[in-house]
Amino acid sequence: MTLGLENLPEAFVLTNNVIGEGKSNTTIRVTAPDTLTPGTWQTFGVVGTVKREGKEIRTRASTAPALRRRFPQMLHVPPEFDGEVALGVTSAR
Repeated sequence: MTLGLENLPEAFVLTNNVIGEGKSNTTIRVTAPDTLTPGTWQTFGVVGTVKREGKEIRTRASTAPALRRRFPQMLHVPPEFDGEVALGVTSAR
């Protein structure tokens, strides 16, 4: 499975983004461009793509388990929050 980012500019560089056969996870690294303005933020999603029987299957990673851990009294994660990851930009020190 190859992982990718949706809703981020192509200037972001993604490495270690392949989950090999027989594996269930990986730690991806995302390098942001130096041109980002401190104080800004944006949301994005992580998508996985795999080929099965000649067809490409694409799915978005769910953030529902993490949201349920953070907000244990939330019975149902709103669909518009599931899969969203927020990126905040700060200045380097």
